[in-house]
Order: sequence, then C-alpha cells, then structure tokens
Amino acid sequence: MLKRTLTIIASLLWSVFCIAQTKVWTLEECIGYAEEHNIDIRKHSLFTDKSELDLQERKWAFVPSLSASSGYTASTGRVLDPTTYQFVQTNLTSNSSSSVEGSIALFEGGRKLKNFEKSRLSLKASLLEEESVKYNLKLNIIAAYMDVLCTMEQVEIARKSAGLIEKQLNRSQNLLNAGSITESDVLQLRSQLFASENDISSAQQSEKMAKLTLCEMLEIEDYESFCVADSLIVEDNMAVDNIDAAIYNNPEYQIALLNQSIAEADYKIAKSAYFPSLYLSAGYGTSWSDARKKTIQSPDGTIRYETYSFFEQYADNASAYMSFGLKIPILSGLSVRNTAKRAEVSIKEAKLVAIESYKQVRKQILQTQIDCDAARDKYLRAQEEVNYAEEALRQIEEKYNLGMTDYLSWNTALVEYSKALYSASKQKYVFVLRCAILKAIIQI
Repeated sequence: MLKRTLTIIASLLWSVFCIAQTKVWTLEECIGYAEEHNIDIRKHSLFTDKSELDLQERKWAFVPSLSASSGYTASTGRVLDPTTYQFVQTNLTSNSSSSVEGSIALFEGGRKLKNFEKSRLSLKASLLEEESVKYNLKLNIIAAYMDVLCTMEQVEIARKSAGLIEKQLNRSQNLLNAGSITESDVLQLRSQLFASENDISSAQQSEKMAKLTLCEMLEIEDYESFCVADSLIVEDNMAVDNIDAAIYNNPEYQIALLNQSIAEADYKIAKSAYFPSLYLSAGYGTSWSDARKKTIQSPDGTIRYETYSFFEQYADNASAYMSFGLKIPILSGLSVRNTAKRAEVSIKEAKLVAIESYKQVRKQILQTQIDCDAARDKYLRAQEEVNYAEEALRQIEEKYNLGMTDYLSWNTALVEYSKALYSASKQKYVFVLRCAILKAIIQI
C-alpha cells in the first residue's frame, strides 16, 4: 500500500513538473512569433528586399557611367601597326591599348527622377503589403486562438456534464432501493454516461484540430503539447470613435492610394519620352606597339631608329575626347502617345480602385461594429439562459431524487443545461473575437 501511494505521489509530482516546463502562449506572443516565422510574411519580406535593391539602382542611375578597358595582342606576318597605321612584316608583333570612357545623360525629360520617385513609392507599397499580410495574419491568429480557447472550454463543459451524470449514477442504487427510480432509469444513466464520454472525446478532437490550425500559422510542429493562456478579459463593448482615421490607416486602403500615385508616376515617365535627350561622353586612351621605333635625327642629318619604350609610347600616343549627343523624337509610330494615353487610363482605374477600397474598408469596419454589438447581445442572453437552465436542473434534480418526477424530465433538464453551457461558451468567444478584431482594426 505504501509503495503504491509513493508511486502515485511520484507520478503527480512528475506531471506537475512537466506542466511547469510547458510554455503557455499568450495571444500577443502568438502574434509576435508568427510575424517572425510565418512563411508568407518571410516571402513578402524578400519582395521588400527586391524593392530596396531597385530603389538603390535608381539612385545610382544619376551617377555617370564609367568603364575602363585594356588589351594585348600578338600577331605574325603582315600586320597593321595600330600606333602608325602602317603595315609591317615581322615574325611576331605585340601591341597593347588602354582606354577609359564615361558618359552621362544631361537631360532626358526628367525620366530618371521620375523613375526614382516611382521606385520610392513601390518600396513604400511593398512595405505596406507586408504590413497587410501581417494584419490579415493577425486577424487569422486571433480567430484561431479563440477557437482553441472555445474548444478547451467545451471539453470542460463535456466533462462537467459527464460529472453530473456520474454523480447521479452513484446515487442511483440508493434511489433504486428506495423505489424512487426504476432499473430502466439506471440503465439509461449508464448509457448516457457512455454517450457523455464520447462527447468528451469529440470535444478533445476538436481541441486538437484547433491547436493544429493555430500551430500551422505559427510554423510550430508540436501541436499536441501546445498550450495557450486562458487570460482573456471579456470587455463590456467596443466602438469606433473615428471611422475616417481607421479607414485611412488601413493598409489595404493605403496600398490603393499608393497604387494611384504609382500610376501617376508612370504617366509622367511616359510623357518624358516627348522631350529630347542630351548626352555627354568623354574618354581617354593610348596604345603601344613593339613594331614601332623611335626616330632620332643626329646633328649631321642622319636618322637612326631606337627602341621606343612602353611607357614613352603610352605617354606620346595618349588622346582624349569629349562629345555631346542630342536625340530628338520625331516619329515613333504613335507608341509614345499611346503609352502616355494608357498610363492616363491607368490613373483613372487606380482612382476607382481607391474609391472602391475606401468603401470596402468602411463596410468592413461598420460590419465588424454591428457584429460586435450583436455578439454582445447574444452573449448576455446566453448567460441568462444558463442561469435559468441551471436553476431548472437543480429543482428537477431535487424532485427526481425524491421520486416526484421521472427520469425523462431530469434528462431533458440536463440536456437543456448542457446546450445552454455550450451556447454560452460559443457566444462568449464569438463576442471576444469580434471585439478583438474591432480592436485590431482601430489600432492599425
């Protein structure tokens, strides 16, 4: 007996230790963890990185382009000397040339500046799209978190209902001996107890599925040991004080406004093609050839040829240039005009999309407010229903134990009480969910 008692105590202590080691996740922790590990957010973060690279490229477009080149050539036979432009006949001729070139667009109708502005807007839109993904994920996590809490509470309700049946079954033998109930009532109680245990299993399965859904959003594999904190506060009610501010701060509406600005930037870029373009180019180059000799005239008038060194030739053969280029668009098959017209149509489309987005966001906020108010009313009525059903069960149970009513009446009261508990639990978390969504919309 002592050994069994010690075994039970050790098992209880180990269970408490395991529970203590299990992390309990709050709603805020789930949202923060998902923002760091969710795949969709990480994918959009990569899109943002690409937009940043594109913006950097547009910045460097204002810097003149600069290139340098150098080459070495070895030839045999009759070869053209690149330093004298004369043919020479040798077994092996070597030559080298080097150059540095640079160019810059002095005027392109402001195309580079407009492209830079578009890239800046695109980066801002990419950041907002990432925020929109986080916002939608936050709403989904809130819903999944509430579903986990609701299923957890329904498991407890199922256990409570089973406990009431088991409690009544424990009394049944005394009631049977007293003649208050029949053998059939006892059998029905046993059958109902098995059914209630099935209800517990079903509720536990729903709880596991709810945890699995939430863990998939968090990119967590071990959903079975996942625990959430039941520390939510049922607020009295919530309301949107400034709906215009909530609409304006909504990421979906902000993206629609940015897309309108991007369409306007595309229109300005298309119009810049009407203007002429002016370019400036400059370069410096030199060359060397071992076939070339240095000509030296003596005081007596004779001429002799000496080796022309590499560095002397590079210094003597150096040349530099500067050029301006002007490109004037005259006829392009109406492509420039049509491109500008299409960009103008895109602006009109973007404006309509922005108006539509405003209406959709406004409808979403108002509908959430209405749903929140309706959920609050249903939750309060469900609480009253639980109170009345609990009192009815208590009174019928007293009569049933005294033999003043039959099993059917007691079972009906128990079923109604269980239904009221389930309904109240569901309505509570629906109300909390609506309030949480409305709060997320307000605090965007």
